[in-house]
Formats: sequence, C-alpha cells, structure tokens
Amino acid sequence: EASLNDRLGTKVIYTSPFAGFKVLQIPEGKTVADMVAVYSEQAIVEYAEPNYIEHAIWNPNDQFYSYQWHFDQINLEAAWDLDTTAPNYGGDPSIIVAVIDTGVAYETYGGYVQAPDLASTNFTSGWDFVDNDAHPNDDNSHGTHVCGTIAQSTNNSSGVAGIAFNTTIMPIKTINASGDGTY
Repeated sequence: EASLNDRLGTKVIYTSPFAGFKVLQIPEGKTVADMVAVYSEQAIVEYAEPNYIEHAIWNPNDQFYSYQWHFDQINLEAAWDLDTTAPNYGGDPSIIVAVIDTGVAYETYGGYVQAPDLASTNFTSGWDFVDNDAHPNDDNSHGTHVCGTIAQSTNNSSGVAGIAFNTTIMPIKTINASGDGTY
C-alpha cells in the first residue's frame, strides 16, 4: 500500500480508526477524477471515490426565511438539495413562469418602484391587459406577493426566500388595483 501511494505521488492524510479507509492528498497537476480512475484499477484497492463535501440541508440566509412555515409542507429544502449545481440551483433561468395577477413590482417605472427583494429575480417582458401597455406593474400587491413566493431573490440576507428563485418571471397584469378582472 505504501509503495503504491509513493509510486502515484499521493500521501495519506487520514485513516479511519473504524473502517480503515484512507483519505489521500493527490499530487499537484492531477485531478481527483484521474486519481480515482488509477486507484480503481489497482487489485489491492477495494474502492476509490472522491471525498465529497456534503451538507445536511441547504438553507438560504434570508432574514425572515424561518417564518416561511409553509415550505415544510412541500418539502422544499429536500427539493433544493436535489440539484445544487449552477445554473440550475433554485430553478433554471430558461424556464419562464407567467404570473397572471395584479402585475408585479418588477421595475422602477413612472410612479412604480421595484420591490427590493426582487432585485436579483430574472424577468422577461410581460403585458398589462388592464392598462393595455408593456408595463404590468402592481398597484394591488397581490401579484408581487405571488411572484415573490415563486422566485423572490434568495440567499441575499434580506426578506424571505422564493421557491424556484432562479427561474424567470413573466409579469402579466389582468387584475386592477381593486382586485377585479375579467376572463
């Protein structure tokens, strides 16, 4: 075993007192994948794998995340842990979700101001069917709340978290300031 490590330029940095497995430091210029492949081919090696870093459950650092009790009902933290690789962590920007509601506080325009916790949310062009223009800003707050639940800027130490915070939102306004609209 020692001669194999010497020959491959690795160094044992930890030996488990319980199972006997070893954690190796690999030589500079080699990748973990390269060394796993080399060790896997050795007859004296039972198995070789990367020393993965794992996390129990990812939790965003948003100030009021702990108050979002309803996320437990949909097992959201476990869902977030299914894919923690960029760019898909928390959703995929190529997925567009239309929020058909009272509009969204997605931009600063005219008398409207973007909601602070939507600053990092991805948006695409929408439509205001109430005022018949390309600025579906929210004058009721309901649509902004719905949008935030879906894709609010997350892990920014502010506000609360969104479910699929890396998806793209298309704001569509069909309900007016009084909360009324037509089919």
